[in-house]
Amino acid sequence: MLKVKNVGPDPVLEVLLPFPDHRAKYLAYLAAATNEGKGKSKGPATSLPIEVVQPNEMPPALTWYSVSLQRGLGKGESLTLAVLAVFTHALRPFPEKISQAENQLRSRECALSFSLHCQDWTIRLGLVSEVVLPEGSKDVSVSAPFPVKQWHETKFSHLDIDGRPVVVLEKTNVVQEHSQYFQVYYKFNNVSLLRELLMLNFEFFMFIACIVYVHADLTISKSSASYVAKLQWDEVKTAIQQIQNSINRCLTVHDRLDAMLRDLSRTGDVQACKVARKATDSLLKDLSKELKPLLAFLHSSPQAAQTLLKVEDLVAKEHELQEKLMLKHSTVVEGYEKKSGGREMENRVALIRQKLTALWQEVDDLLEVIDEI
Repeated sequence: MLKVKNVGPDPVLEVLLPFPDHRAKYLAYLAAATNEGKGKSKGPATSLPIEVVQPNEMPPALTWYSVSLQRGLGKGESLTLAVLAVFTHALRPFPEKISQAENQLRSRECALSFSLHCQDWTIRLGLVSEVVLPEGSKDVSVSAPFPVKQWHETKFSHLDIDGRPVVVLEKTNVVQEHSQYFQVYYKFNNVSLLRELLMLNFEFFMFIACIVYVHADLTISKSSASYVAKLQWDEVKTAIQQIQNSINRCLTVHDRLDAMLRDLSRTGDVQACKVARKATDSLLKDLSKELKPLLAFLHSSPQAAQTLLKVEDLVAKEHELQEKLMLKHSTVVEGYEKKSGGREMENRVALIRQKLTALWQEVDDLLEVIDEI
């Protein structure tokens, strides 16, 4: 319990909770609540919103959390807050290693501000939840009671045309207090329910048409020029489709890394950003290896002459997009490590962000052009 009293002349709308940086990085869950009234008239506990802040002229090496009050705390008024802080890996053995000759005694360290409730978990957990929505869903959004990393994917199943939207939620440092409901909002047109029925009927008629085709004598000489040209064009289309799939996977990797950078301003977890960067580099190298033999095939095929320039331009633009995103990542992470001011960091990133926006649009336009070809 934390008792707060306003000794100043102006109303107070928030209460600041400081944690040392070397402890804040292990903070998995933080909640604050208050009870209005006294005695029998005391009402139920009310949870208060909390967010990370950066107050000016405060001691360094501290992470500050702002608890927003329901109403302003007037001059001379006091308030009691119930604060719960849950940590992972906050308790450590001392000494960490002992020999057989030493006494088998250990002590644990837990230094916290305001003598808050401390709960330690022996391992750091991470959970990933996937919510698969009906095909045709749009305007998808998530409401969660605590910060989570989220991104969108697409899953295909039988009779799907565009694929089903998938919302992926990731939470690290999971503790028991995170066992709460979250909500997913989306819009869905009931007319979309007819799409699978139409597809089923279409497949039935296609099945009948295939039977008729198999029994009909519609063979074309495999030695004719038109037959050979058709086979070559089919091979070109397959290679182009594989290149498009690889580029789309690259764009998905870019989205995830960019989302990690956006979360950095809230979490301050620079190490997590560096780990995500290494994983991204590895994925992009694998995708780059996939593209090389496909591009070599298109260079060797006369049927690919009309589309080769567009495909090469697409690959080049994606590579340039990749370089700019990595430059943005390095700039932002370096700024956080040097504790640069918000305005200074924004000035350094602004031009990179503009170039990234333009490159995203160029890549999307090229994908559409190649689709039409």
